[in-house]
Amino acid sequence: MTDKKLFSPQTPGFPLAIALLIQQLLGALTFPVARYGLREIDPYTFAFFRFVISSLVLLFLVRIRRPYPAIDKKDYRKIFLLGAIIIPFNQTTYLVGQSLTAAGHGALLFATVPIW
Repeated sequence: MTDKKLFSPQTPGFPLAIALLIQQLLGALTFPVARYGLREIDPYTFAFFRFVISSLVLLFLVRIRRPYPAIDKKDYRKIFLLGAIIIPFNQTTYLVGQSLTAAGHGALLFATVPIW
């Protein structure tokens, strides 16, 4: 038997386990937080601020990550267009729908998207 604990910072994969835990917490809180936020502001403003804040967080994470992943110059335009159109469209339609129903219904519909 080794001296390493089963779940300690020295365990290989520990950062991944923490990242997965954070992702699960954020994912679980998405629906009630969205419902609460939609009581205060309209879905379009909420989607705008959600997009801006998440873009800044992701930009920070990309900046601290070294080395940068290799991306062909010709792909930059496609990636930018997809990120600028598809993600805000998805979140805006989600938040508009969420404003019209209960948080649980929104969670169920969002979870079953791959089926449709």
